[in-house]
Amino acid sequence: KSYNYINPEIVYEAREKINLMISESFRNSLLSLHNGIGVISEEFDNKNTGLRLLKNRYLDLIVISENRIDLAENTFQNSTNMTEILNSLKLLIKTNKAEIALSTFYDKWKSNPLIIDKWFSLQATFTPYNYIFQTIEKLRTHPEFNFKNPNRFRSLIGSFAFSNYKAFHSIDGKGYEIASNWIKKIDKINPQIAARLSTSFEIMNIIEPKRNLLMKNFLKDIRYTKNLSKDTLDITDRILNA
Repeated sequence: KSYNYINPEIVYEAREKINLMISESFRNSLLSLHNGIGVISEEFDNKNTGLRLLKNRYLDLIVISENRIDLAENTFQNSTNMTEILNSLKLLIKTNKAEIALSTFYDKWKSNPLIIDKWFSLQATFTPYNYIFQTIEKLRTHPEFNFKNPNRFRSLIGSFAFSNYKAFHSIDGKGYEIASNWIKKIDKINPQIAARLSTSFEIMNIIEPKRNLLMKNFLKDIRYTKNLSKDTLDITDRILNA
């Protein structure tokens, strides 16, 4: 067996550090590059999509290097483009400055299920580590969270398990516990989604030993649940026997 284990914390920190290095090296020109793009045409083509991605990336880096929350707020309030609005909302969530933005966004779009899925997903993915578990708990009891709705379930629980790398792999096992509890719960009504969520444990055999043990214990707990569906049984068995 190889002992080149993955340590999720180190991976997360390295990624943050790279972003900081990029933002520092372009620091003097980021604002003019961002402002130079200006208002992008609403016409949907490759060029405009690319410009939007670039403008969002510049904004990410400006917020990292200069903590310009005001720019993210300004984009959130004034942009008419959903990609830009969601990106600026993401930045406000990451910097823990999103309370007002989240509630105005929700009030504006609550009749659009696909956009509210995004609202759940952004919070599950980008809420800072110190607040993520209470946020998941709060959203789980939100009137618009119906775990029987597959898209809504994926937007909260799926986003947490697959996209919030640091919190899911929390060293105390809290992230694994949340996922495994939901797998057992959803398996009774939607085995396909339970099986899919179980694949969030696939990293088990290449992760560092402490988390490996935690993951294995939670996975066994799922595997030996009474009346587990064939779908989830197959996936958990495959991971445990890999």
